[in-house]
Amino acid sequence: MSASSLDRNKRAAIFKAALDVVSEVGFDAASVDAVARRSGTSKATLYRHWSDKGALLIEAVKQRSAVPDVTGEYDTFDEAVFNALEVTSRWARENAGLFTAMIQGGHRDAELAAQTQRQIARPHDAIWDGIADRWLPAGSSSTWLRQVCEGFLLQQLLPDAVPPTRPHLRKFIADVVLPLYRTHSVDD
Repeated sequence: MSASSLDRNKRAAIFKAALDVVSEVGFDAASVDAVARRSGTSKATLYRHWSDKGALLIEAVKQRSAVPDVTGEYDTFDEAVFNALEVTSRWARENAGLFTAMIQGGHRDAELAAQTQRQIARPHDAIWDGIADRWLPAGSSSTWLRQVCEGFLLQQLLPDAVPPTRPHLRKFIADVVLPLYRTHSVDD
């Protein structure tokens, strides 16, 4: 019996419960029992559809839109970066527990690590690649933009991190990103 034979609402409840539990307690401490209780489903039903919590989490993550869409038309490079930082920063704060749990679990589960890469890292990289494609000279590398902006965003995952304000984002762009942009626009 496949997970697709479950009612759509029941599947959604199970996936939400799995993501919530893993986000709250981490991959290692999460259990199929906790997901069953939270979703109002029996443990036997979960094991009938998924072989283990890793398989359940992988499918739950596949069903969830991992990275927000930040595409749009912006008049300037700094506005495009500002929008991307604002949206992805909010996403990082809202999903910090899940993201951390997936990395933690991926250290022991190769398939979970691969799904983390496919569902979060690659689409996230595509955000910066898209900005670079539009605003950097042809053939320029987007590596610097990705590293600087992702470094900024990773600090959002720290437990005591203070969410950046719009003025903070603008200052980061003005003081860090724009000088690098000018350097890479000329030198590449």
